Amino acid sequence: MSEAREVWLLPGMDGTGRLYAPLLDALGDDGRACRVFEHGDAASYDALLDRLPSPTTPTVVVGESFGGPLAIRLASRHADLVRHVILIASFARAPRPFLRVASLGARMLPTPPSWAIELAMLGQGADAALTQAVREAIRSVPPRTTAARVASLASLDVRATVASTSTPVTALVATLDRLVPRALAEEPALLAPRGRVIAIEGPHLLAQARPREVADVIRDLVDR
Repeated sequence: MSEAREVWLLPGMDGTGRLYAPLLDALGDDGRACRVFEHGDAASYDALLDRLPSPTTPTVVVGESFGGPLAIRLASRHADLVRHVILIASFARAPRPFLRVASLGARMLPTPPSWAIELAMLGQGADAALTQAVREAIRSVPPRTTAARVASLASLDVRATVASTSTPVTALVATLDRLVPRALAEEPALLAPRGRVIAIEGPHLLAQARPREVADVIRDLVDR
């Protein structure tokens, strides 16, 4: 990895970082340049941004789903060192209109069963071990934290931030995504002055279900 010395991986809603294991495996030796950040118990984007250190070297920031807006804000704060933002099945504003109501139910609902995870995030016939890993990552997060993160999406809008960024933005769009509408997944790259959309056939958890394809994009963009 020539231009950027580090790749920062910001996870999705679970915030554990565990689900990046398939992507790191696909990156092989290049994965040694990656730093995976956990969200801890932080829920709001302000709190999440404050948890992140400042880059000290040229860096590519990868934000998956819920982590995408965080990647956008980090790049805006550190435009001198963030060389590229890669968004995986992510968005710049609330992906669904009913999220505030959904956050109330998130406090009470049990961990989703395997069939629901496959249906919504991995696609039918997904690898059983991967499905279980997703389920365990979700279960490891306190319901109140998940609910607060869902609620934070209801008022999310970083469109102005991404439109004013000088950092190149690439949006990886999952063509079979059942959680984020395609138009909203493409929007950040279309708003960015230096944006690009790359469509990959796969479900919402693209880095987990299609790690080789995502790894190839990361290598290409880092080497540029």
